[in-house]
Amino acid sequence: MSNAQLVLEFAAAPLTDADEFAAWIVASNLLTAAPFVSDAHCEDACVLRDALSRAMKSVAGGDPLPARDAATLNSFADEDPPRLALRSEGGLARTAPTPVPAALSVIARAAIELLATRAADLRLCEADGCGQAFLDDSRGRRRRWCSMTRCGNRAKVLAFRERRTGAPTRTPAR
Repeated sequence: MSNAQLVLEFAAAPLTDADEFAAWIVASNLLTAAPFVSDAHCEDACVLRDALSRAMKSVAGGDPLPARDAATLNSFADEDPPRLALRSEGGLARTAPTPVPAALSVIARAAIELLATRAADLRLCEADGCGQAFLDDSRGRRRRWCSMTRCGNRAKVLAFRERRTGAPTRTPAR
C-alpha cells in the first residue's frame, strides 16, 4: 500500500472500535502484530483523522491549510516510527515500544508528505453525502468521484433515471 493510499484509507476509517482499529493497523502493514488499543488510543486516532480530513478538504477546496491541523499532524509525526527487523526466516517485523503512537506517527508523516507534495491532486468526491478526499491521477484531471464502483456508479444510475423519467432525483447518502 502506498503512503497516499494509507492516508486516504485512514481518513475514511471508522476508529471507534479498538479491536477493529488494531486489526486495521496490522492489515495496513504498520505493525506486524496487533497492538493493544485503548480508548485513549482511539481518541488520539480520531483527533489525527479529523485534523487530516479537515486539512485535505481545505487543500482540495483551494483554501490554505489550517494552522491547527498542521500543528496536530506535526505533533503526531514527532513520535518514533515502528522499528524494522529482519526475522530469521527472512520475513519483516515491524515493532515499537509504543505501538499505537508509532503507527499514528507513520500515518501523520505520510499525510504531511501527501499534503506537501500532492496537494494539487487532491479532490473531494462530488457525490451527495460523500465528500471523501481522493487523489486525482486521471489523465485529464477530471475525476469526480472517490470510487467509480461506489459513488460514481450511483451518480450515473441516478442521472440515467433522471433522463428517463424527467424527474430530478438525489444521490442517496452512504
